[in-house]
Amino acid sequence: MSQAPTPPPGAPDLAPEAPAAAHPAVKWTGWDILMVFLTAVGFGILSIAALFLAFRAMDISFSTTITIGIASVAIYGTVMISGWVFVIKRRGATPAEVGFKWVGIGPILAAIPVVIGLMIVTAVILQGIQELFGGVPSAQDQVAPDRASLVVGDLVWLLLAGSVAAPIAEEFFFRGLLFRYLRARGSLKRAVLVSSALFAVFHFTPVLMPALFVFGIVQAWLVQRFDSLYPAILLHAINNGVLMVAVYLSLS
Repeated sequence: MSQAPTPPPGAPDLAPEAPAAAHPAVKWTGWDILMVFLTAVGFGILSIAALFLAFRAMDISFSTTITIGIASVAIYGTVMISGWVFVIKRRGATPAEVGFKWVGIGPILAAIPVVIGLMIVTAVILQGIQELFGGVPSAQDQVAPDRASLVVGDLVWLLLAGSVAAPIAEEFFFRGLLFRYLRARGSLKRAVLVSSALFAVFHFTPVLMPALFVFGIVQAWLVQRFDSLYPAILLHAINNGVLMVAVYLSLS
């Protein structure tokens, strides 16, 4: 059998290289992600019940807005704790492997113009849905239903829940765990679409799902582009914060 001629000294090596893995493997499984979700829901409900029973025993009462804020922080807190237990502690994943990887100030600042464009696109989508079907909840309906005014305490809890807890926990779960898991086991397109669809569905507001789906796609693109959750967390925080501050200013 003849052999390929040996290239002369100094000639470039044209032999094909072995294809590299498209994406790094992840240490967690689909069952781990499901357990994070179920544990967060279960312990979140228990923690909320325990908190409000304690408040009732101490005769402490809050406005509906603050109550929603406290409950939201409790739920998002249990998401982070569950993720740490099932993925970081149990599977040995590092924070960087789930997306908490510092990438410098440039990519963080790059998320700001994306926020502006995304808010415009979202407004156009919601306006189209309103024209076609109606029933799109306003910002006040989403943040402070049935409230004629908000106090500073309301705003503080809204920002803690919507601009701190929600961006960190939701990006950790949907883009840090779910999107990376799907990306490691299939095409990037499928990972983006499936994680974005589930992100929209789990907000439980059907009329808002198209806008949330687009939001999820942009977030997945940011995570894929910079291999970090931090730009997506910042975009998420700014988007929610602007919404809540606008409602507060309109009602104060």
